[in-house]
Amino acid sequence: MVFAYTAISGHVKVPGPLGHVAELLLIQAWVPDNQVYAGGNGVTWSLSVEMFFYLVFPFAIVGLRRLRGRGVAVTAAVTLALMAGLPLIVSLAGLSTYSSLYYWLFFVFPPYRFGEFLLGMLLARAMVLGWRASAPVLACLAAAAGIAGVTWAMTAFTVSTGTPVARPFVALLAIPFFALLLCAAATRDQRPGAWCLGSKVLTRLGEWSFALYLVHAEAMVVTARYGWWVNPGGLWGLAGLLAFLALVIAAAAALHYLVEKPVERRLRRVPVGA
Repeated sequence: MVFAYTAISGHVKVPGPLGHVAELLLIQAWVPDNQVYAGGNGVTWSLSVEMFFYLVFPFAIVGLRRLRGRGVAVTAAVTLALMAGLPLIVSLAGLSTYSSLYYWLFFVFPPYRFGEFLLGMLLARAMVLGWRASAPVLACLAAAAGIAGVTWAMTAFTVSTGTPVARPFVALLAIPFFALLLCAAATRDQRPGAWCLGSKVLTRLGEWSFALYLVHAEAMVVTARYGWWVNPGGLWGLAGLLAFLALVIAAAAALHYLVEKPVERRLRRVPVGA
């Protein structure tokens, strides 16, 4: 936050004093103003959403742990139906699917995004009850192919019509494939023997990934100052992209080891109930 509001303040959205406070308290996603929820280091709007998830989780898990197979399936179906139906109802009521309010309601608003978190909880519950992918490696490949297919189809539609598909529906189309991918990967993790996703390199990259998420936008702002993104094409363009990836991965690793892990160790030393 300090870096975003000082070193690159001229290149980010400044939400004003109340917006600064909202970002500090992780409540900015509740404000339907792009200048606020996307202010400063804009990607931190998702932390505001996650904070809501963590607050609701203790209450949601009580009922979810009572569900058996049919209850899990019905709850998942109802959740998906609500996530698909609410945007349709709102658009039929007259709110444009490309308005800023619609975008906030179905991309930023924490209660709506809780549906995805709940689906993740239901998937975990299904696996606790014994659901497994019978051929996990093939299932991973099928899920990846499905995600690629959705990406291609949405891109082709946007290019051919000039109109992007509204975000909630893109996510809803992709959710089943991500659920399959998670289930398949978790199934394979429980089996003996090495496999590609369990390698030390990918494990480390996974551990650094959230720090990378937090720094990548600011790194793009900084590098853009020096003309980094004037793409010359060819090998030079590829070299610039690879150099940027190396830069943000190094910054993410540094934050992980110098900030995230030390803070985590201190938090784990706090007595339960303190």
